[in-house]
Amino acid sequence: MPEKIDICKLNSSKDPLCLHGHFNKLRKFGVKDYYPLANQFVTILRDPYELIISHYFFVSKVGGNWKDKSRVPKSDIETYLRSTKPNMLNHFPREVTLENYKDICEEYFIEIGITEKLDQSLERIANKLGFEFMNDTPSLNKTDRDQKIPENFKDQFIELNRLEYEVYEYCLGKYI
Repeated sequence: MPEKIDICKLNSSKDPLCLHGHFNKLRKFGVKDYYPLANQFVTILRDPYELIISHYFFVSKVGGNWKDKSRVPKSDIETYLRSTKPNMLNHFPREVTLENYKDICEEYFIEIGITEKLDQSLERIANKLGFEFMNDTPSLNKTDRDQKIPENFKDQFIELNRLEYEVYEYCLGKYI
């Protein structure tokens, strides 16, 4: 588990605190579990279909070296897509539903970026946080894909993951 720090001791108006990481409420280290007073957030979302595909290939490649291999896919990509839900909403600071996702996005987030519009997202985040944007974003962490992606399944995947797509499309709409 990540180490908890006393944010009240570290935060000041002259030197504001910025926590970062992959908080995940399903794994019992959500931001609300660790820092219930935190109330301003920044995140970057990715198309849930692409997120799951990327996760499959990444974990398949590196997971063999993990002590806990239970998360390493044992099936082909199509079977994995049919049986795996995106986990992006597990990282949100509050529970997200079809009824409240717009309110959560507007109330808690300073900005929600989009991976497919990364430079524009980072510029908006930098501006809102009072930083100069440096357009030098490297492209790292690419995993080779050794199986054909079942594009004909995307519509079904969207239906199976309606909430994730509602959130994603709502946030993407702010970049069009």
